[in-house]
Amino acid sequence: MFKQIRKVCGIDLNVLIRPRFGDFLYTETEFKMIQEDILMFRELGADGIAAGCLKADGRA
Repeated sequence: MFKQIRKVCGIDLNVLIRPRFGDFLYTETEFKMIQEDILMFRELGADGIAAGCLKADGRA
């Protein structure tokens, strides 16, 4: 889907990166998935990403 949008859209595209629904407390495996997705979208031409992570006590 991103490739098709990138072809026809002339504005900056930022991609929301989330490995799943729910909270923002990610496992090490999920964090690696986030990193891989960021690299993939960078290669596909994304202008930026949006992501969020929290610590177990709710701090950023």
